[in-house]
Amino acid sequence: MIWKTFVAFFTSIAAVCAIQQKNVSLALLEITTSVAKDARSVYVTPSLFGPPLPPAVTATSYHLFVLAEPLSGCVPLTNNVSGKAVLLNRGDCAFDVKVWYAQEAGAALVLVRDTPAAALEHPDQIDCTIGSGEYCEDSASCVSSTCVFSPLYQMRCCVDNVLISMSGVNASRPITIPSVYLSVLDGQLVENYMIAHGQEVFATVWIPVNQSPWNISMILMWALGVVVVMYAAYHSAAKEREWSRHIVATAMEATPLTSPTSSHQNYYTEVPSNAAIDDNSEDDQPLQLTAKHAGLFLVMGSCMLLLMFYIHALVLIQLVFAAASSFCVTYLITYPLAIMYISSPLVAFGVGLIPSFALVVVWFVYNSNPWIWILQDAFGICLCVVFVDSIQLPSLQIAVYLLAAAFFYDVFFVYISPFVFGSNVMVDVASRVGEVSSEINGKLAIDFCTRHPESVSCGHSTVPLVLSLPLIHSIYGGSSLLGLGDLVLPALLVSFGLRVDYCTGRPLHLKHSYYVHLCIAYAIGLLAANVMSIVLQEYVAGQPALMYIVPIMLGTIVYKAKADGEFDVLWHGPAFFV
Repeated sequence: MIWKTFVAFFTSIAAVCAIQQKNVSLALLEITTSVAKDARSVYVTPSLFGPPLPPAVTATSYHLFVLAEPLSGCVPLTNNVSGKAVLLNRGDCAFDVKVWYAQEAGAALVLVRDTPAAALEHPDQIDCTIGSGEYCEDSASCVSSTCVFSPLYQMRCCVDNVLISMSGVNASRPITIPSVYLSVLDGQLVENYMIAHGQEVFATVWIPVNQSPWNISMILMWALGVVVVMYAAYHSAAKEREWSRHIVATAMEATPLTSPTSSHQNYYTEVPSNAAIDDNSEDDQPLQLTAKHAGLFLVMGSCMLLLMFYIHALVLIQLVFAAASSFCVTYLITYPLAIMYISSPLVAFGVGLIPSFALVVVWFVYNSNPWIWILQDAFGICLCVVFVDSIQLPSLQIAVYLLAAAFFYDVFFVYISPFVFGSNVMVDVASRVGEVSSEINGKLAIDFCTRHPESVSCGHSTVPLVLSLPLIHSIYGGSSLLGLGDLVLPALLVSFGLRVDYCTGRPLHLKHSYYVHLCIAYAIGLLAANVMSIVLQEYVAGQPALMYIVPIMLGTIVYKAKADGEFDVLWHGPAFFV
């Protein structure tokens, strides 16, 4: 027994040295299925022959995955592997011979896996020091969880879970397809996956590349968000802007903003109100929010988010989004164009609805197209503008209630929801394209469909309640996302500040304007959210943007209002808003 121990000792040292001397490069094998929408990723080693592997997954790199017949691959294959990824067993012949026969059969990708039988042909791969005996597979050191009886040691020993670079060059058999090598454990994992999911399994192989998390798309999305908020607020204050031009610029010149309960109360009652100068009916007036609306937002928003999280009603959400988008595009674009040539408002609306509906149909049918984000973002922007047009904050008090509710809502569903629901509810719903999990050797990887929305397992794109911008020059794909709620709620406060500016005759410049101050505050808050989403990406997926935006914007308007002596008036609501 002593000599066997010495043999095992020196053999294990030799095996370790051999592994250390092999400069093995790593690649990733990703397998998925369009039926169960489940993905797995394992490390593999590319062969030393054949073409190099791509640095990233593309839409054409997914191949149907099949087992070779025979599995040894040392003779011409008998099953149809044309254009497919094929799995072979190690052993019985050289690696390049196996790949050559698969290539001759029309295979697009070859995977050679290690097996216990092949390990017996290489004694240095049998290691009794990391596991032996009756409970060999249960040893924590036996990574492969596979043991065989070793004639050399006369006992059951662990099969070392090693990766090697396949070699073999023959001028008469030029290799033109990529091939990779799988360890014992991962080879068994892949086979079990294929057995569990039947025939609809797809595979791809790529070289992992370190890439900076910072992307120019983040800046572009930040700029787009700021512009949308500024424009939505500006568009919503059209009536106040007209009032300012005709009345406030002269009648209220140099008049300080004071409370209706002050000595200037008579003045406020004499100034024509918005309703007095507005020809529209009361039905067309924006909804004035109350404290009850803020509470309702918190309850209804939470219920809707949880409903989308549990039910996964993506198609229903898309239909609602499509209907709302059709109306908003008509209201903002096609109807104003049609009314220029058609005197009847009803007919003009019907005519304007036709192109809007056609655009929505195009979006729904081609939702998986890589460029459909342009149309979806256009719809999202129209929704934001119409929403801010339709709802107003009557006072700073209501603004605080609403934004505080949104603040806690955002923070809860990003930071606290994983402890309550077992997952980041906000991020899951925002980026959902199907229940897809992706693991790399037991470690959670980046969400499969977030990186590869073009994959056969990913169906439709993200939930259409976000603005999306593809990452520029990113080998892993993905998009920069900004939720519509992160636009419309801050835009309501910006609109409030702009209406105050117009109704008091304030010039829109940095020194006096609430609008300018709030726009700058929003830009800073959104930028902080983007930066922190990268800084904290190792700890939490995504950041609640309102956690940064709300305190900065409320702090800005409260500070300026107190500095100008106008806080009490804004808190209770200026009289000219009535």
